Amino acid sequence: MRLDPELQIYRDLMERPTEFEDGFDIKTIIGMLFLGFCVLPGSIYLGLVMGSDLGSAAEWTTIILFAELARRSFTKLSRQEIYVLYYVASHLVRSSGNLHIAGGYFGWMIYNQYFAYSQAAKGFGISDQIPHWVVPPEQSMALVERSFLHPDWRVPILLAIATSLVERLSWYGFGYTLFRVTSDIENLPFPMAPIAAQGITALAEVTSKTETWRWRLFSVGAMAGICFGVVYVGIPSVTGAILSKPLQLIPIPFLDLTQKTESFLPATATGITMNLQSVLVGTVIPFWAVIGSFTAAVGTFIFNPWLYRQGY
Repeated sequence: MRLDPELQIYRDLMERPTEFEDGFDIKTIIGMLFLGFCVLPGSIYLGLVMGSDLGSAAEWTTIILFAELARRSFTKLSRQEIYVLYYVASHLVRSSGNLHIAGGYFGWMIYNQYFAYSQAAKGFGISDQIPHWVVPPEQSMALVERSFLHPDWRVPILLAIATSLVERLSWYGFGYTLFRVTSDIENLPFPMAPIAAQGITALAEVTSKTETWRWRLFSVGAMAGICFGVVYVGIPSVTGAILSKPLQLIPIPFLDLTQKTESFLPATATGITMNLQSVLVGTVIPFWAVIGSFTAAVGTFIFNPWLYRQGY
């Protein structure tokens, strides 16, 4: 069987561990509490205000903070402990749906109660048609007090819990099956997994005072991300608080060109992402994956206008 040289590079980036070590302890529990009480509210707020979430910044900020605390406390974080924090953070603040709202179902409940009684919903005449098992009534004290502890939120929360259980069963069942097929049988690499593993290894090396080239690369990437974040998110957030319209040096979340191209590309949404993360991810994933995504995007420029002109 012919081996793909590019895939072999991904397989050789990290060595497989030879022994098991538990990473769930009091340090990771404290980190989870920090994520839940400090990082998660900020991520939900950013999703509601900016239309984007903290992304990978949430988990890496938490890991860096606890790595530095460990150094100051004359202790260290193992790779297993750092990975547990990374995994929990990535799942707590991950986006749900196309609106990039973090916080899972509770983040969406905040959005739903806003949308249900917004001017847009009332203008389209759908505000009074949204059932109360989605959001409480407009005059409910649950919305006035802004509390999920009110009895009117009981049914939406119970439905969210039931949906979460079903999703978890599906994820553990079918998702794990697909993972074993792709990982153990087809032996396919996961392109972004070595990147996260290298970052975790770099921070683990720092806490044990054995800095290597990984830490230098991690520091350069962190500073580049901070500089981009100041321009991309920081300036609009600050100017939006003091000006009637925020100053956006870089369009958020992307540069929409649909109105300029709709005359010759009807029924086709066009735009250019300005997020540095998307560009960097494109340099990491395999070449043919990039070609496949590019081909699919170009296909919409061809087939969408053709189908539109055919009357579909």
